[in-house]
Amino acid sequence: MSRTAASLLREALENVRVRHTFGIPGVHNTEIYDDLARSPTITPVLVTHEGAAAFTADAVSRCGTSLGTLVIVPAAGVTHAANGIAEAHLDGIPMLVIAGGIRRDTGRRYQLHDLDQHAFLKPITKGTWLVERHADAIPTIYEAVRAATSGEPGPVFVEIPVNPQLIAGEEGRVPPWGSPVAAEVHCSAADVAEAAQLLAGAASPGLFVGWGAVDASAEVAALAERLGAPVSTTLQGLSAFPADHPLHAGAGHGRHRPAGPGRCPGGLLQTHPLHRRHRADQPGAVRPWHEGAPRRAGALAARHRLNAARDPLRTTPVVAWTRQPSPFTTLTTIAP
Repeated sequence: MSRTAASLLREALENVRVRHTFGIPGVHNTEIYDDLARSPTITPVLVTHEGAAAFTADAVSRCGTSLGTLVIVPAAGVTHAANGIAEAHLDGIPMLVIAGGIRRDTGRRYQLHDLDQHAFLKPITKGTWLVERHADAIPTIYEAVRAATSGEPGPVFVEIPVNPQLIAGEEGRVPPWGSPVAAEVHCSAADVAEAAQLLAGAASPGLFVGWGAVDASAEVAALAERLGAPVSTTLQGLSAFPADHPLHAGAGHGRHRPAGPGRCPGGLLQTHPLHRRHRADQPGAVRPWHEGAPRRAGALAARHRLNAARDPLRTTPVVAWTRQPSPFTTLTTIAP
């Protein structure tokens, strides 16, 4: 059966359960938008700038409603979307970026929007694909989606040139879409046991949680209540813990100012990744909390809550759950 690549793309996106696409129609993707308009399940959302499209697709993936998907023009559209694509790459957010491409059946170069998009996007994506045959359209989308959602998630790029969009060709055998790839588990039972042992032995425990804990909000709250521990979050992990909970100590990241007039003592708060140990004899080295972490923070959760307004990062020994590269990270307070 002969079909255009635009029609095959629409079928592939419907099968992988994309619900919205974001972008701007143009010379090299008009046929794709025409076919998307016929879809009963996909809503194309037009934007005023491809950068906005990329960040919106990022948000869709973070919310877990469906895979954030861009349908943009080549060259200018891709460069405009690059900031949002790079953000998704750095944060491990799955994203499907689809762009048109120049005609590849004329033998001519220096066409409108002629750019090596694959070389441009290679550093900020997990992979790039070029669809040159109609029969490859659906399998390529499936492969790209699996790459975007497996292992450490991230953005992927698929280019569909104008000629297969315009000219019908043999669709070949359409493979069935399998189940989405299950997320890779980075936290083993041994890791959980080690974290539990560290927390159980802490004199003044605190929790510092990030985006990796947003689906475990109830469990984080239960753990905090069991320990009587204050909870601080990263900016991306704001929804991992209820803001109106008495143990909520606000959000923070990185270093904060040394203690001063009107401020609680506590020094500097730094991360101590398990995959990058610091030597204890190095200047400014970060020590694991179980090697004598200070006990300046009050034992009572109410006192932690009271001090949070002035110094929300004032927790002492902390276990923080992160997406990568390790199942948890220990934090400690360094005396000024």
